[in-house]
Amino acid sequence: MIQLKQERNQLFTDIYDGLKPKRIPIRIQVTHEAAIQYCKMDLKHTQWDKTAYFSFMDKVSAQLETDLTPVSMNVRTPAYYQILESEAFVMSSSGVLQHPEVKSMEAKEYDEFIEDPYSFILTKALPRVYKGFGGDPVRKSLNLAKAMAAYEDYKKAQLVAMSKINEKYGYAHLPIGGVTEAPYDFLADVLRSFTEISKDIRRCPDKIAEACDAVLPYLQRCAVSPMSSNYNRTMIPVHMPPFMNTKQFEKYFWPSFKQLVQFIYERGSNCWLLLQGDMVRYIDYINELPGNPEVRHEYGDMKEVLERTNKKHIISGLYPVTMLETSSEKECMDYARKTVEILGQNGNYIFNFDKPILSLDENSMQNLRAVIATVRKYGEY
Repeated sequence: MIQLKQERNQLFTDIYDGLKPKRIPIRIQVTHEAAIQYCKMDLKHTQWDKTAYFSFMDKVSAQLETDLTPVSMNVRTPAYYQILESEAFVMSSSGVLQHPEVKSMEAKEYDEFIEDPYSFILTKALPRVYKGFGGDPVRKSLNLAKAMAAYEDYKKAQLVAMSKINEKYGYAHLPIGGVTEAPYDFLADVLRSFTEISKDIRRCPDKIAEACDAVLPYLQRCAVSPMSSNYNRTMIPVHMPPFMNTKQFEKYFWPSFKQLVQFIYERGSNCWLLLQGDMVRYIDYINELPGNPEVRHEYGDMKEVLERTNKKHIISGLYPVTMLETSSEKECMDYARKTVEILGQNGNYIFNFDKPILSLDENSMQNLRAVIATVRKYGEY
């Protein structure tokens, strides 16, 4: 297993160093919910049982010959959000944590936020959508302490289970160096909501630009950590550009986002960008980003993405995860071979689906194994 782990690590270090790897690396993300579902365990109960992590991760990992641990970390700990009485992340009747559209800042409060983002978030934004932060200071402090203790307990349990899985199956080990957001996305996600910021960009666009600049230093702090490197990269989900026209993107999204990526690069790290929605029209902008970020596309024509992408940058995604449930095994394999033959031409491709795997049963697991086997067979250089 030590040799296998080294070989798999080498695939990623080569491609991150700008070298053509021995074969196309395989990275997928089976969510906790999908893994628990596949193991026929009760989703509501299992998410609260720290002793169950290894069990469902092991059963799924045993069947998937990927290069990184296939079951992803669960960053949304239900206990954390329940203790804080969250309205931003709430448990659905099915047991899946949902993110309803909420706002924690009014349009008239932009100036107050711009003056001191940190103070505004602590004193106004958080208490509005996390009711556990309301009330007297003692109650707020206790709730925060309990929530953080729960978060760390569950995180530790996951990390221990994942470490055991890595050693058992010889997966490569490339931890996330940091997680952050583009300033514009942060405003939409945490403060104004998708709907409200789409109104704001027409009625007070200059305030948005100022707010993006004001919050940028705080998002830079989240972006890098002591273990950040060219291999331990910063994950940035990018989701608002598809809802903007190109002029709006150029003026209000791009400047602060580019500064954020430049900041990460100047500190010796790189990015893993998750482009949510169809962002092919922005490829020329992404090509301007420094370093060689890994760019996962959800949508787009594979040939166009390949032809237009900066050859230093790393392409990922574009295989529709829905095919695992809606297509035959042969159709899944044929599409996997097509994906490899098109996107793997230049040696700067990491196989991944367009989205995380949110559902997994026996049929989709069979198709998933077939896809992975096809990528391994035809992905050698």
